[in-house]
Amino acid sequence: MRTLVNLDDAVALELDRIAKAEKTLRAVLILTGIALLLQERKRSDLERAFGLWTDERDGVAYQRDLRRA
Repeated sequence: MRTLVNLDDAVALELDRIAKAEKTLRAVLILTGIALLLQERKRSDLERAFGLWTDERDGVAYQRDLRRA
């Protein structure tokens, strides 16, 4: 299916720059971007949030420190 999309000049120029560097077409970049967006949207909120706090200390220690402040 064909769909028309209006792009800002700056966006089109950046896509063209990337396409040239990667030796591909602007349309391929747009289709890849759409596929990634759809894939991300399919993930549940839990999957997107999983690991969000992996660099933080455990929750109890965090709460204790907050209460001391």
